[in-house]
Amino acid sequence: MRKILFSSIVLFHSLLFADSIDDYNQGRVAYESKNYLEAAYWYKKAAKQGEAFAQANLAIMYYLGQGIKQDYNEALYWFENSASQGNPTAQLNLGYMYKQGIGTLQDYNKAYYWFEQAAIWGDAYAQLNLGEMHYFGLGVEKDYANAFGWFEKSAINNQKEAQYYLGYMYENAQGVNQDYQKAFYWYKKAALQNHANSQHALGVLYENGLGTSQSYSDAFIWYEKAAFARLPYAKYNLANLYYRGLGVEQSFKNAFEWYEKAAKQNYVDAQVALAYMYDTAKGIEQDLQQAFFWYDKAANAGNMTAALNVAIMYNFGQGVTQDYQKAFQWYEKAAKAQKPIAQNNLAQLFFEGQGVEKDFKMALYWFKQAAHHQIANAQYQLGQIYYHGLDVIANYQNALFWYEEAAKQGNLDAQYKLAQMLYLGEKVPQDLQKALFWFEKAALQNSIHAQINLAFMYYKAQGVEQDLEKAYYWYQKAAQTGNSIALYNLGNFYYNGLGIAKDVQKAIEYYEKAALQNNEKAQINLAYIYYEEPTHKNIAKAIHYYEQAASQNNKIAQVNLGYIYYTGEDVPQDFNKAFGYYEQAALQNEPTAQYSIAYMYEFGQGVDFDYEKAVSWYQKAVENGNVEAQMRLDKLIKTQDEQTKNKEKSTSQKTQDQQ
Repeated sequence: MRKILFSSIVLFHSLLFADSIDDYNQGRVAYESKNYLEAAYWYKKAAKQGEAFAQANLAIMYYLGQGIKQDYNEALYWFENSASQGNPTAQLNLGYMYKQGIGTLQDYNKAYYWFEQAAIWGDAYAQLNLGEMHYFGLGVEKDYANAFGWFEKSAINNQKEAQYYLGYMYENAQGVNQDYQKAFYWYKKAALQNHANSQHALGVLYENGLGTSQSYSDAFIWYEKAAFARLPYAKYNLANLYYRGLGVEQSFKNAFEWYEKAAKQNYVDAQVALAYMYDTAKGIEQDLQQAFFWYDKAANAGNMTAALNVAIMYNFGQGVTQDYQKAFQWYEKAAKAQKPIAQNNLAQLFFEGQGVEKDFKMALYWFKQAAHHQIANAQYQLGQIYYHGLDVIANYQNALFWYEEAAKQGNLDAQYKLAQMLYLGEKVPQDLQKALFWFEKAALQNSIHAQINLAFMYYKAQGVEQDLEKAYYWYQKAAQTGNSIALYNLGNFYYNGLGIAKDVQKAIEYYEKAALQNNEKAQINLAYIYYEEPTHKNIAKAIHYYEQAASQNNKIAQVNLGYIYYTGEDVPQDFNKAFGYYEQAALQNEPTAQYSIAYMYEFGQGVDFDYEKAVSWYQKAVENGNVEAQMRLDKLIKTQDEQTKNKEKSTSQKTQDQQ
């Protein structure tokens, strides 16, 4: 909006033009009565007689179109006439018209000249404008020192805009040494004159304790005044105080309302905050579509925090249809703006080939960018890339380094992987103590596998002295999640009395829970207890659990079932079933089973006698370390040789008899 400026200087009319003064006075009376048509008549009459005040007032009426058709050229003409006679109001407004290019071409040199003329009279507005021209380098070189000098003159004349500039320059050390106390002083002077920007600035100083004692309640007062003056950034800061409960009772509802007001004025930070409240259901019901709407507005205005959130919402289909390509585009923008999470997520898209062609080299590049910003997931993924040699030469030292960097930041996967590498000595020196340390870190984050490994290390005294109590503790922690390995090991502790009193019944309870999850070892141990333990002997249950394990191709269970059916001690003897189970185990290179089916082929038990198969299976059993198989093999071969010789001898004798 184009404005008219009125000089703060009061001048007296020349006594040389009495008639013109009378005309001027009649014009003034008419103007004050809002009879603009008549006022224009008398002002023009006086102006043509050279009356400077009339010329200035006529210029104003042309400028505003009061009682006469608006005409900036005429306004400029009459301001020039009045200004040339030393009228500061005309000089001030003429300077303004040249500065803004109103009714003429913009001309900073002429603007400066006329402002300077008005300033000679001590005009505060002219001093303010000269300060601005030096401050922004308009027609003169940018010069904070000169700007400060003119602002100070104007501020002393109680010009609130100049007082604001002085406060700003003291706050930001522009043309003067930084001095928050003086900044506070001048901001307050202007704020008390209802200067909205000064009220907001005063709130900032109170909030941060700069130049005054920190006072959130005073900050709230001044932010509120500026907010009601429609300053969007004041509304935003007021909302922040409500959100955090500083200087006022916490109210997400009020925070939401002020964020919304500022957001609708296109204040980007408020749009982000409003989106966040919709996103997280703070002060309002969760509305992901509204969250996306405001994030998107802020992102398109260049806010990279919003861009990151837009990318995330596209990535996971939150509040918008899932679109990996758009997610990629927004992640890329935010990543290039040095947003570490965006860099990590962009790398993840390259890594997984979502929204872009899979590219491990680009994934490596962006994971590195994020990793250097201490994003733990990026560090872990770098470890994965180097460990598995994904488009790079596998480098276990680099993998170990990045796993450790991520582990230090609490990344669970990295802690477990690091512990695993150190435990196994996998391409790196084995270090059981460090492995124990990292397994424990991961275990404390409820990693079941880490808890089991930690328990095992305490049990086996690996990297630490044996501690059955701690081993039991960690197995129990893992067992609470229903993990079958932990349940099986707790069964072992109770069955063998490891650090606790032996309790076969409790062992059975833990084994049964593990067996229900098809844990073969638990099934075998249950079968053993029900077969061997006198107090719990139950052949049907023993066979049941052996059969469960055998159905999972467990060769121990298969051998034992073969034995049970072969001997027929507690069940009806059944060579066919015995042979079937022995054969299943034998095919898995179980030497006892190989020996057993060789024996059954030798003696035709459950199968027809087959010398060659018997020899073949005895030989396999021997190769797998069965000593008794060698004895049986030697005896079988010897017996077969003797039988062959006897047969040959008998055949020869018959031939001789026939002759």
